[in-house]
Amino acid sequence: MSERKAIPAKLRDKVLREAGYRCANPPCRTTLAIHLHHVIEVKAGGGDEFENLLALCPTCHSLFHADIISRESIHEWKSRLVTINKFEALGINYQQEARSDERRGFAIAVAEFTWRTCEIGLLQGQRFKKRGLCTFFTEGIAVTSTHVIDDIFAAAPLHGQPTIWTKAGMASLQELRRDESLGIALVKMGAIDDAFAREQQLKRPDLTGFLSPPLQTNVRYRLVPFVGEQVGILHAPESTKEYRSHLGLQFETAVVAYSNRVGPRLDPFRYTLSPLIARIEDEGAPVFTSDARFIGIITPTLLVDGENTTRHVITSLIPLNKVIPDNTGDSQGNLAYSSPSNL
Repeated sequence: MSERKAIPAKLRDKVLREAGYRCANPPCRTTLAIHLHHVIEVKAGGGDEFENLLALCPTCHSLFHADIISRESIHEWKSRLVTINKFEALGINYQQEARSDERRGFAIAVAEFTWRTCEIGLLQGQRFKKRGLCTFFTEGIAVTSTHVIDDIFAAAPLHGQPTIWTKAGMASLQELRRDESLGIALVKMGAIDDAFAREQQLKRPDLTGFLSPPLQTNVRYRLVPFVGEQVGILHAPESTKEYRSHLGLQFETAVVAYSNRVGPRLDPFRYTLSPLIARIEDEGAPVFTSDARFIGIITPTLLVDGENTTRHVITSLIPLNKVIPDNTGDSQGNLAYSSPSNL
């Protein structure tokens, strides 16, 4: 067996520059020592082409060869770097562009989804206990996590009536359908008890805009995010309640890191987010792009292969064009642009 040729210094430097001279594993990113790993291994026919080389630290490299880090993760990390470096090829600083999106594009998305998103939980007498969030994408119909719905209805006999808390008042909720594989449930809102809101509007007409039902026009949507995309999340963490109004929502941004291996195949509808400054505490929290396209909700975190911490997970939407034939989403045009190669 002939000895493997050394990788040329210029090629090695190009691969290291692609990863910023850091390990390509998003939560690792060590700079102490870096190996070059073949995405398609040499024994499987992989060569020394730039497209087939990835920077990994010795630890992550060893974890791959010990079958702890999956091949799918390796492919996704390479895809993530390729996506990020496309910004640089166009003369755009990726981090600066993300911050400008947060200031400009996301401001539009936050305004829209603040009015679409409501707390859901149990109402017992005058006391409401939040269990999660739901987001309306058309008239009277919202999407949330199946785990949230199961939790609400299991507790209902002892702890109150399943309820949606809107700015105009309380409304009942019922489950319409679910997709167990995606962990998504569609719920229908009953009539809103807006007696208190109408009374307040008579006293204070200037409150009319605030004391209104959630926005229920057809939402713009995209079926899946792409690796490396900057996204926004609205949630209402208990840890920040004293710093905001009770119905206030907190805004966070994150980058889509890679898709997860779920079951025997790579499920294209589950994506992990890179670490956030604040932990997302609300299942059902909406996730959207900088141009206000709805791409999914937050579901329970997963422990990713090769990592010792959990990551937030986006479960993408049930194809809304099947639920609302005249939806304003542009899923067909975006799928070709955003989908992983295995879709």
